[in-house]
Amino acid sequence: MKNIIFLTIVFFLAIFAFNVKETIIEPLCKFENKSGDSSSYSCQNKQIKLNESVSNQIDKKISNLLNTLKQKQQLYNKNKNDMSVNAKNILKMKSTASGKTVDNSAACAKYPEAC
Repeated sequence: MKNIIFLTIVFFLAIFAFNVKETIIEPLCKFENKSGDSSSYSCQNKQIKLNESVSNQIDKKISNLLNTLKQKQQLYNKNKNDMSVNAKNILKMKSTASGKTVDNSAACAKYPEAC
């Protein structure tokens, strides 16, 4: 009994998959070369305009994504530089806390009253 139910389910899934495949592959316009028949050409022109609008939307989306990527890259580079500066400052603070002498000539040049 289980085999019959399983085969029935597989049969109906196969029919469903075949119908989906046929509706996707079937063209929207059936082109027949008849003299004086402009309906096939109008259908073709509509499809061309639809394809152009879709490609324009895709181009806009890609340009937006590229701009976002450039902004993220700039932020990444800024954060990378800030991290290297912070790492240097942390090393200076650690050496100061441990009692080692630190070259503070740049700070004295910037703020001479602190020295």
